[in-house]
Amino acid sequence: MVINLALSDADNALEHEDVIIKSLGMGYIHLPVRFDAPRVEDFWMFERIVESLEGRKIWVHCAKNYRVSAFFHLYALLHPQSFTPPQGLVKRFWEPNATWNEWMRQVLQSFPRRALTKNLRGFHTQWESWCKRPPF
Repeated sequence: MVINLALSDADNALEHEDVIIKSLGMGYIHLPVRFDAPRVEDFWMFERIVESLEGRKIWVHCAKNYRVSAFFHLYALLHPQSFTPPQGLVKRFWEPNATWNEWMRQVLQSFPRRALTKNLRGFHTQWESWCKRPPF
């Protein structure tokens, strides 16, 4: 399954990417995320998509891997039992600007507290500190 987070009019977008991917026998999901205005809802949709594909191989991409690194960084923070990213995943690709730092903070703040404390002992305290000072 291929998940594309880039806009279809990105400079390096592959024309008819969905048709090409499907012709190769793979699934394709386009979740366009505006780089200049990411929305918290974009992350929650991404989370639902990834969870619906549990057990399947997925390839997530965007124009420069900036969106991908931010999305997987947050996914790993919120679901540490599912995915362990390499250290410094986001900063390996880029230094998030104020828009993306604020977006990540908003995603963390919107995560339901009950889910944090249900199965992840000690994670609630980490979440509180992340909201005050994001770890990215």
